[in-house]
Amino acid sequence: MSVSGIDQTYLLQQLGGTSTKSTLSANLFSKMLFDEMKAGANSENAEAQADQDGFSGLLSDATKVNGEVLLNLLSLSIGGESLFSEALASLIGTDATSNPLGSSYAYGATNGTYSTSGIPAEPWKPVMPSLTSHAGNRSARQYAQVINQFDVEKNKRYAPCGDKTYCNIFVWDVTRAMGAEIPHYFNVKNGAPKAYGDSDANQMSANGMCNWLKKHGQDYGWHRVSASKAQSLANQGKPVVTAWKNNGGKGHVQMVCPSADGRYNAARGVTVAQAGSTLSRYTPITSIFKKSLPEVVYYAHS
Repeated sequence: MSVSGIDQTYLLQQLGGTSTKSTLSANLFSKMLFDEMKAGANSENAEAQADQDGFSGLLSDATKVNGEVLLNLLSLSIGGESLFSEALASLIGTDATSNPLGSSYAYGATNGTYSTSGIPAEPWKPVMPSLTSHAGNRSARQYAQVINQFDVEKNKRYAPCGDKTYCNIFVWDVTRAMGAEIPHYFNVKNGAPKAYGDSDANQMSANGMCNWLKKHGQDYGWHRVSASKAQSLANQGKPVVTAWKNNGGKGHVQMVCPSADGRYNAARGVTVAQAGSTLSRYTPITSIFKKSLPEVVYYAHS
């Protein structure tokens, strides 16, 4: 039996030669993936159908190598909470030498956690992440790795505390690692980024980031783009953010992350990683914004 032209034999071929612990585990994993695809194809749930389409599109792309297939399949499990996601993590996370994505992949090699080396728990302190990306070193894979290393869903740095949330800190951290810093500390007179501890440094909120991007962003390589362009550029590994200014309260900012199927889905919107009251390393923006979505602005770094 096949789903969208993909059968279990094909899945095994795509997974062959990876770091699966045994042929048995490869068979079990391919069956699990196949069953999930089948459930999505037969479901009336739009998200389940979209995930199935993503699985099918990714697996049918002959240009993908095994490691990239596994990385993108993992990102398709939104939130990383599903049995499918956990099974995949256990299969690719055996040890650093057998990881098909290489020892630099951010997903923990032995314990299924992300490395947070150089990422202090205190949100006001700057990060010194081990994984970075700069102009000339851009790809969807690299961008996903940079985002994943911050482990936004579990890292105490981003955990809500009372009425305090840290979407601005997460965007600061990721853009800093991408060589395109949207600062947390800045000079309020001219918008210039400042270092932690500078006497003339002011802290920037999410609304402040929205203002900074609009007023000063172009001076630092940021320019406004459409939602579809935002997803396209993120899929090329370029830093992209969303900005929603809330004149009546707290604003919100997010990272636009590479979509698992390499496409833009207008119905679901861009795919994002975010801190805030909801912590997610991969979700459609429509799961966060409802009526306010038309007010969201997108910026990309050249």
